[in-house]
Amino acid sequence: MSQEQQSNTTTEQGTPRRSYYDVLETWQNTNLFEDRITFNDAVELLWDEDSDRLIDAKVGTGYKASTWTMLNNKTGQDAVFVHAAVWQSSSDLYTGNFVPKGEEAPVRVAESRIQDVPNFKCDISYVFNTDVERSLYTNVEHFEDYIKTVDGFNRSNRPRSTWQDGSSKSAYSLSSKLFVKKSAKPRQLDFEPHEWLTRAVSNQQRDEYAINPDRPLYFDLVNNKAIKLESSDEPQYKYWTSELVPIEFMRVARASEFHDEDNRSNQEARKQCTNDGLRDGFSVELGTLRKGKKQSKSGSETASSGGGSQDGKDFRAKEEDENSPPIVVDAAAERGNKKKAKKGR
Repeated sequence: MSQEQQSNTTTEQGTPRRSYYDVLETWQNTNLFEDRITFNDAVELLWDEDSDRLIDAKVGTGYKASTWTMLNNKTGQDAVFVHAAVWQSSSDLYTGNFVPKGEEAPVRVAESRIQDVPNFKCDISYVFNTDVERSLYTNVEHFEDYIKTVDGFNRSNRPRSTWQDGSSKSAYSLSSKLFVKKSAKPRQLDFEPHEWLTRAVSNQQRDEYAINPDRPLYFDLVNNKAIKLESSDEPQYKYWTSELVPIEFMRVARASEFHDEDNRSNQEARKQCTNDGLRDGFSVELGTLRKGKKQSKSGSETASSGGGSQDGKDFRAKEEDENSPPIVVDAAAERGNKKKAKKGR
């Protein structure tokens, strides 16, 4: 379904449904605080050649000496970027994968990831659906292109990790540590931690970890007001999913049964499909896209435009229809490419 078609779809009650592309675009170009920058605008600012650049990469010191972060030159602090994406899933929002001994684990936590004592593996994971709207990946790619041009970065010429390297773009994961080392001198908490965490740090054999004060806060927008998620009538970011359970596998053909001519024809068919079909970055006309205004040099607020089978039974292959997902224009990638082209001139 195209964006225009989806925008005009109505519910059974006759209420128009909003296209989530429109919602994403609006919020990706909305900034509520002057000391923050939209992620899309930040991509453009990367290639700003003025002497009073708003953001720059900065290498850490001490135990963060191998970590580079983006600095907001106006505030003198780490840059904070604002973005919107489609929520897919998460571990428990308050306890993550930490489950003390004797307690029942939340259903969303895989047993293999459960931790029962404070350590660096304890975290909250968040997963966003980027199967169609991929600005998280494309924006990060622009940042990685930029950091590789910064003098002093990666002096050892280490290869990039394969983790979220863009080879697969169906989902993007973020995580937040539940505990930090006390030696880092974390600040006081500005939220009420879950009792599991409080009890865990109090009962440590070695007083080594503290609760991470930088855990994200959660809000819900109700009647144009941000309220704490736990105070909302839906105190979770809800989602639903489908699951396929494997029961049996049967090989019905072997590669040795097919002739080379078939392989060549299949390869040509795939090649033709690749040439004529959609590809990453392919522009699709889905209507007019609103473009956010560029962040000013003063750091002011950016635009707000926004029973199983058995041995011996007969089997028959069954064909199924496949529905292709809709495509959304990645305006951020286009803007970033323009900036890099300008720099090369």
